[in-house]
Amino acid sequence: MDVEVIDGVSVLRLNRPPVNALDLELVTDAVETLGRLEGPVVITGTGKCFSAGVDLRAVAEGGREYTDRFLDVMPASFLAVFDYPGPVVAAINGHAIAGGCVIAMAADVRLMSAGTIGLTEVAVGVPFPAAALEICRYAMGDIGVARDVGRAERRRADRVTARVDRRRGVAQLK
Repeated sequence: MDVEVIDGVSVLRLNRPPVNALDLELVTDAVETLGRLEGPVVITGTGKCFSAGVDLRAVAEGGREYTDRFLDVMPASFLAVFDYPGPVVAAINGHAIAGGCVIAMAADVRLMSAGTIGLTEVAVGVPFPAAALEICRYAMGDIGVARDVGRAERRRADRVTARVDRRRGVAQLK
């Protein structure tokens, strides 16, 4: 994760090309970084993707110890964003899928100009962590979570009006 301070705002860039997939190193870094920052924060991705979610290959190849540690730290990273004491803006610069969507939902404000956002865990048979579910429920409401998780629904920024997504709590489109 890259950190740059611009005019008193900490800009955190998920920097794990090509799709900023979440692995143990990135989620651990997120928890540690947010724990030492003060003031407003903007979270964005590098490249054309905000985050495509969990790096399933790293989890599959990491072995039991890696997976156990990852499953402990991943929800902590979502909560680090959600519980951050200052304002957090998710500048969604492209696709925000699965865990990437949860990071965006954990922010106070979400701005999105392109890409797809959604929760796809159910479609691929991955259990949905309780912390992630509660964060999404807080951001989108029960109906939004039921729709997105239950149907593994995704939205494209160019096909959803700003009014609809604001009402659903997903993102403000620019």
